Amino acid sequence: MTATPDDAATRLDRLESLADLTRLAHSYCQAFDDRALDRFLALWHGDATWEMLPGTVLEGTDGIRSATEAAWGSLPATRHLTTNLVVDIQGDSATGSAQVLAFVQSPDGTWSQMVVTYNDVYERRNGRWAFARRGAVPHLQAPVASAAAASA
Repeated sequence: MTATPDDAATRLDRLESLADLTRLAHSYCQAFDDRALDRFLALWHGDATWEMLPGTVLEGTDGIRSATEAAWGSLPATRHLTTNLVVDIQGDSATGSAQVLAFVQSPDGTWSQMVVTYNDVYERRNGRWAFARRGAVPHLQAPVASAAAASA
């Protein structure tokens, strides 16, 4: 069976969309950890919502901006590692989920680790995929043992 040009174009669009959405999920982590506000905000549509924590829903890039700046002001450093990204694409919209291991430094210098599931809604507008909604579901948080304690 030979694929028609339309089938090939559809499959190519799906693969390109999957690559774009994978990059979007990874860019979220890198931009947040790098404290790159412009790059971070570029990942969202202007009317997006972000449930940063259960019950804390931020609306639009202004809400996302202020919450991000506040988080950065209270956390000296973060490191996010994304894995297990699963995406379902339907035309110009998609849903997805990813598991994230996040390391968070407190103002006192101690680190904790968190496991979080992000549940996402993505939309492609004017040819650009971005978050329409991202919701965090935390599963656990635990302190990270210090290097001195781990070697003792």
